[in-house]
Amino acid sequence: MSAEDVSAGTVSGVVFAYIHGAEGLMSGEQGDCNPYCMLFKKGTKVTTRPTCLGPSLHKLLAHINHLTAK
Repeated sequence: MSAEDVSAGTVSGVVFAYIHGAEGLMSGEQGDCNPYCMLFKKGTKVTTRPTCLGPSLHKLLAHINHLTAK
């Protein structure tokens, strides 16, 4: 694989995105905080992983595997 292949968008593969955690997240609204994780590919949303870990727990845990192609 060369840099030209990568910049031309002709490389396919598997992306492993591991979000181990986030602490101290601020809620944008009054009430419960419901954090979530979104994965984008070239500006397009690929997946959203909601997490509902309790009303007062400001922690995000997700494990997303996504097969990508050009």
